[in-house]
Amino acid sequence: MADRFTKRWRVTEYAYNPDGTYAGAIQQKRYLTPHADDKTRSRVWQSCLPEAALNDHPMGRFAGEWLFDLRREGRERHYLGADVVGLGLGWGDATITGSGEWTRFGHSFVSFGILVHPSRQITGGIFNPPNMHRRTFAPVPETAALIIGVAAPEEGDNDDYPSLTGAEYAGEIAETWRGRWEVYDENGNCVSERAAERHYDEHGWDEDGEAHDLERHQRFGRALLHVNETDNGLSESLEICDGAGETVVALRRELVERNGMWREIQVQVGVYIPVK
Repeated sequence: MADRFTKRWRVTEYAYNPDGTYAGAIQQKRYLTPHADDKTRSRVWQSCLPEAALNDHPMGRFAGEWLFDLRREGRERHYLGADVVGLGLGWGDATITGSGEWTRFGHSFVSFGILVHPSRQITGGIFNPPNMHRRTFAPVPETAALIIGVAAPEEGDNDDYPSLTGAEYAGEIAETWRGRWEVYDENGNCVSERAAERHYDEHGWDEDGEAHDLERHQRFGRALLHVNETDNGLSESLEICDGAGETVVALRRELVERNGMWREIQVQVGVYIPVK
Protein backbone atom coordinates (compact mmCIF):
# COMPACT_ATOMS: atom_id res chain seq x y z
CA MET A 1 0.00 0.00 0.00
CA ALA A 2 1.42 3.38 -0.97
CA ASP A 3 1.68 5.65 2.06
CA ARG A 4 -0.10 8.85 1.10
CA PHE A 5 0.42 10.29 4.59
CA THR A 6 4.24 10.50 4.40
CA LYS A 7 4.85 14.18 3.65
CA ARG A 8 5.17 17.55 5.36
CA TRP A 9 1.89 18.78 6.80
CA ARG A 10 0.59 22.01 8.28
CA VAL A 11 -2.14 21.23 10.82
CA THR A 12 -4.68 23.18 12.84
CA GLU A 13 -6.20 21.25 15.73
CA TYR A 14 -9.29 22.42 17.60
CA ALA A 15 -9.50 21.19 21.21
CA TYR A 16 -12.80 20.51 22.97
CA ASN A 17 -13.51 19.72 26.61
CA PRO A 18 -15.34 16.51 27.58
CA ASP A 19 -18.63 18.44 27.86
CA GLY A 20 -18.33 19.67 24.26
CA THR A 21 -17.23 23.24 25.00
CA TYR A 22 -14.49 24.71 22.86
CA ALA A 23 -11.10 25.19 24.56
CA GLY A 24 -8.76 26.57 21.88
CA ALA A 25 -6.64 25.85 18.81
CA ILE A 26 -3.16 24.43 18.21
CA GLN A 27 -1.06 25.10 15.11
CA GLN A 28 1.24 22.25 14.24
CA LYS A 29 3.96 21.37 11.77
CA ARG A 30 4.03 17.60 11.17
CA TYR A 31 6.89 16.27 9.07
CA LEU A 32 7.11 12.59 8.10
CA THR A 33 10.51 11.90 6.57
CA PRO A 34 11.50 8.43 5.24
CA HIS A 35 14.74 6.97 6.56
CA ALA A 36 17.44 6.98 3.88
CA ASP A 37 18.42 3.34 4.45
CA ASP A 38 15.00 1.82 5.25
CA LYS A 39 11.93 2.90 3.27
CA THR A 40 9.61 1.11 5.74
CA ARG A 41 10.63 3.57 8.47
CA SER A 42 9.96 7.26 8.87
CA ARG A 43 10.98 9.88 11.40
CA VAL A 44 8.03 11.95 12.61
CA TRP A 45 8.77 15.46 13.89
CA GLN A 46 6.03 17.69 15.25
CA SER A 47 6.20 21.27 16.43
CA CYS A 48 3.10 22.48 18.28
CA LEU A 49 2.00 26.00 19.20
CA PRO A 50 -1.16 26.16 21.34
CA GLU A 51 -2.90 29.52 21.43
CA ALA A 52 -2.97 31.56 24.63
CA ALA A 53 -6.48 30.36 25.52
CA LEU A 54 -4.93 26.95 26.28
CA ASN A 55 -2.28 28.24 28.71
CA ASP A 56 -4.15 26.83 31.74
CA HIS A 57 -5.60 23.84 29.87
CA PRO A 58 -4.04 20.35 29.69
CA MET A 59 -3.43 20.89 25.96
CA GLY A 60 -1.23 23.86 26.80
CA ARG A 61 1.46 21.32 27.71
CA PHE A 62 1.40 20.07 24.11
CA ALA A 63 3.61 23.00 23.15
CA GLY A 64 7.05 22.39 21.72
CA GLU A 65 8.77 19.73 19.64
CA TRP A 66 8.02 16.00 19.60
CA LEU A 67 9.88 13.18 17.86
CA PHE A 68 9.25 9.50 17.21
CA ASP A 69 9.99 6.77 14.70
CA LEU A 70 7.36 4.94 12.67
CA ARG A 71 7.72 1.55 10.98
CA ARG A 72 5.25 0.30 8.34
CA GLU A 73 4.41 -3.41 8.02
CA GLY A 74 1.66 -3.83 5.46
CA ARG A 75 -1.34 -1.90 6.79
CA GLU A 76 0.20 -1.58 10.26
CA ARG A 77 2.10 1.50 11.42
CA HIS A 78 4.16 0.85 14.55
CA TYR A 79 4.93 3.96 16.60
CA LEU A 80 8.32 3.21 18.16
CA GLY A 81 9.01 6.17 20.45
CA ALA A 82 10.49 8.04 22.00
CA ASP A 83 7.54 10.44 22.30
CA VAL A 84 4.80 8.21 20.83
CA VAL A 85 4.38 4.45 21.31
CA GLY A 86 1.48 2.54 19.79
CA LEU A 87 -0.12 1.13 16.66
CA GLY A 88 -1.90 2.57 13.64
CA LEU A 89 -4.02 0.65 11.14
CA GLY A 90 -4.76 1.54 7.53
CA TRP A 91 -8.23 1.16 6.03
CA GLY A 92 -7.66 1.46 2.30
CA ASP A 93 -5.07 4.06 1.32
CA ALA A 94 -6.87 7.14 2.65
CA THR A 95 -7.81 6.34 6.27
CA ILE A 96 -5.76 5.57 9.37
CA THR A 97 -6.83 4.93 12.96
CA GLY A 98 -4.38 4.61 15.83
CA SER A 99 -3.97 4.27 19.58
CA GLY A 100 -1.20 4.25 22.14
CA GLU A 101 0.67 6.59 24.49
CA TRP A 102 2.23 10.02 24.20
CA THR A 103 4.86 9.13 26.79
CA ARG A 104 6.41 12.53 27.55
CA PHE A 105 3.10 14.38 27.18
CA GLY A 106 1.60 11.91 29.67
CA HIS A 107 -1.62 10.90 27.88
CA SER A 108 -2.99 7.90 26.06
CA PHE A 109 -4.60 8.57 22.68
CA VAL A 110 -6.97 7.32 20.03
CA SER A 111 -6.60 9.01 16.64
CA PHE A 112 -7.81 9.10 13.05
CA GLY A 113 -6.81 10.65 9.74
CA ILE A 114 -8.90 10.69 6.56
CA LEU A 115 -7.59 12.04 3.26
CA VAL A 116 -10.55 13.73 1.62
CA HIS A 117 -8.22 14.48 -1.32
CA PRO A 118 -4.41 14.77 -1.59
CA SER A 119 -4.38 18.36 -0.36
CA ARG A 120 -6.80 18.08 2.58
CA GLN A 121 -6.84 15.69 5.51
CA ILE A 122 -9.45 15.64 8.28
CA THR A 123 -7.75 14.43 11.43
CA GLY A 124 -8.23 14.25 15.17
CA GLY A 125 -8.64 12.03 18.18
CA ILE A 126 -8.84 12.03 21.93
CA PHE A 127 -6.35 12.38 24.79
CA ASN A 128 -7.07 10.43 27.97
CA PRO A 129 -5.05 9.79 31.15
CA PRO A 130 -2.00 7.52 30.72
CA ASN A 131 -2.62 3.78 30.39
CA MET A 132 -6.36 4.27 29.88
CA HIS A 133 -6.69 1.80 27.03
CA ARG A 134 -9.99 2.96 25.58
CA ARG A 135 -10.42 2.69 21.81
CA THR A 136 -13.50 4.90 21.57
CA PHE A 137 -13.62 8.63 20.84
CA ALA A 138 -16.21 9.06 23.59
CA PRO A 139 -14.80 11.32 26.34
CA VAL A 140 -14.87 10.61 30.07
CA PRO A 141 -14.58 13.26 32.82
CA GLU A 142 -10.81 12.65 32.97
CA THR A 143 -10.33 13.26 29.24
CA ALA A 144 -7.88 16.07 28.47
CA ALA A 145 -9.46 16.96 25.12
CA LEU A 146 -11.19 15.70 22.03
CA ILE A 147 -9.40 17.01 18.94
CA ILE A 148 -10.88 17.83 15.54
CA GLY A 149 -8.36 19.07 13.00
CA VAL A 150 -7.47 19.73 9.40
CA ALA A 151 -4.14 19.24 7.63
CA ALA A 152 -2.75 20.42 4.31
CA PRO A 153 0.63 19.71 2.67
CA GLU A 154 3.29 22.31 3.25
CA GLU A 155 4.02 24.16 -0.01
CA GLY A 156 7.18 26.19 -0.60
CA ASP A 157 7.50 29.32 1.48
CA ASN A 158 3.78 29.52 2.21
CA ASP A 159 3.50 29.91 5.99
CA ASP A 160 -0.29 29.56 6.13
CA TYR A 161 -2.11 26.96 8.20
CA PRO A 162 -5.37 25.31 7.06
CA SER A 163 -8.53 25.98 9.01
CA LEU A 164 -11.98 24.55 9.51
CA THR A 165 -14.37 27.42 8.83
CA GLY A 166 -17.84 27.96 7.43
CA ALA A 167 -21.00 26.15 8.45
CA GLU A 168 -20.63 23.66 11.29
CA TYR A 169 -23.78 21.70 10.42
CA ALA A 170 -24.29 20.20 6.96
CA GLY A 171 -27.98 21.17 6.95
CA GLU A 172 -26.94 24.83 6.90
CA ILE A 173 -25.22 24.28 3.53
CA ALA A 174 -27.71 22.11 1.64
CA GLU A 175 -30.68 19.88 2.32
CA THR A 176 -29.50 17.00 0.12
CA TRP A 177 -26.04 15.40 0.19
CA ARG A 178 -24.68 12.47 -1.78
CA GLY A 179 -21.69 10.35 -0.92
CA ARG A 180 -20.06 6.97 -0.92
CA TRP A 181 -19.23 4.49 1.83
CA GLU A 182 -16.37 2.01 1.99
CA VAL A 183 -16.74 -0.87 4.46
CA TYR A 184 -13.71 -2.72 5.85
CA ASP A 185 -13.49 -5.93 7.87
CA GLU A 186 -11.15 -6.32 10.83
CA ASN A 187 -8.28 -7.37 8.57
CA GLY A 188 -8.54 -4.18 6.53
CA ASN A 189 -10.21 -5.77 3.49
CA CYS A 190 -12.75 -3.61 1.68
CA VAL A 191 -15.80 -5.88 1.69
CA SER A 192 -18.31 -3.48 0.14
CA GLU A 193 -18.84 -0.04 -1.33
CA ARG A 194 -22.12 1.76 -1.71
CA ALA A 195 -23.54 5.09 -2.79
CA ALA A 196 -25.80 6.92 -0.35
CA GLU A 197 -28.02 9.97 -0.17
CA ARG A 198 -29.08 11.87 2.90
CA HIS A 199 -31.55 14.67 3.57
CA TYR A 200 -31.00 17.19 6.38
CA ASP A 201 -33.31 19.39 8.41
CA GLU A 202 -32.88 21.19 11.73
CA HIS A 203 -33.50 17.97 13.68
CA GLY A 204 -30.97 15.71 11.93
CA TRP A 205 -30.88 13.73 8.72
CA ASP A 206 -32.39 10.76 6.96
CA GLU A 207 -30.11 8.38 5.09
CA ASP A 208 -31.57 5.60 2.97
CA GLY A 209 -34.71 5.57 5.11
CA GLU A 210 -32.89 5.60 8.47
CA ALA A 211 -33.38 8.63 10.73
CA HIS A 212 -30.43 10.18 12.61
CA ASP A 213 -31.57 12.52 15.39
CA LEU A 214 -29.23 15.35 16.40
CA GLU A 215 -30.34 15.00 20.02
CA ARG A 216 -28.80 11.53 20.15
CA HIS A 217 -25.36 12.91 19.27
CA GLN A 218 -22.82 14.72 21.42
CA ARG A 219 -21.65 17.83 19.62
CA PHE A 220 -18.08 19.16 19.51
CA GLY A 221 -18.38 22.20 17.27
CA ARG A 222 -18.64 20.79 13.75
CA ALA A 223 -18.24 17.18 14.94
CA LEU A 224 -21.11 14.88 15.93
CA LEU A 225 -20.39 11.79 18.02
CA HIS A 226 -22.76 8.93 18.75
CA VAL A 227 -21.77 5.86 20.77
CA ASN A 228 -24.00 2.87 21.36
CA GLU A 229 -23.31 -0.19 23.49
CA THR A 230 -23.82 -3.50 21.68
CA ASP A 231 -23.99 -7.10 22.95
CA ASN A 232 -20.30 -7.56 22.19
CA GLY A 233 -18.84 -4.08 22.58
CA LEU A 234 -19.39 -0.62 21.14
CA SER A 235 -20.68 0.95 17.94
CA GLU A 236 -19.68 4.55 17.32
CA SER A 237 -20.13 7.17 14.64
CA LEU A 238 -18.10 10.37 14.24
CA GLU A 239 -19.26 12.91 11.62
CA ILE A 240 -17.40 16.13 10.77
CA CYS A 241 -18.73 18.96 8.63
CA ASP A 242 -15.98 20.79 6.75
CA GLY A 243 -17.96 23.89 5.90
CA ALA A 244 -15.29 25.60 3.84
CA GLY A 245 -14.53 22.42 1.91
CA GLU A 246 -18.25 21.59 1.64
CA THR A 247 -17.74 17.98 2.63
CA VAL A 248 -19.01 15.74 5.39
CA VAL A 249 -16.58 13.07 6.54
CA ALA A 250 -18.00 10.13 8.49
CA LEU A 251 -16.19 7.39 10.39
CA ARG A 252 -18.14 4.46 11.83
CA ARG A 253 -16.49 1.74 13.90
CA GLU A 254 -17.58 -1.49 15.53
CA LEU A 255 -15.37 -2.41 18.49
CA VAL A 256 -15.13 -5.52 20.66
CA GLU A 257 -12.97 -6.34 23.67
CA ARG A 258 -10.75 -9.39 23.32
CA ASN A 259 -8.30 -10.49 26.00
CA GLY A 260 -8.51 -7.11 27.67
CA MET A 261 -7.84 -5.15 24.46
CA TRP A 262 -10.29 -3.29 22.25
CA ARG A 263 -10.24 -4.22 18.56
CA GLU A 264 -11.95 -2.69 15.52
CA ILE A 265 -13.89 -5.45 13.77
CA GLN A 266 -15.50 -3.20 11.18
CA VAL A 267 -14.70 0.30 9.94
CA GLN A 268 -16.84 2.34 7.55
CA VAL A 269 -15.64 5.55 5.91
CA GLY A 270 -18.02 7.92 4.14
CA VAL A 271 -17.47 11.21 2.31
CA TYR A 272 -20.41 13.39 1.20
CA ILE A 273 -20.78 16.50 -0.94
CA PRO A 274 -23.85 18.75 -1.21
CA VAL A 275 -26.39 18.68 -4.01
CA LYS A 276 -27.32 22.27 -4.88
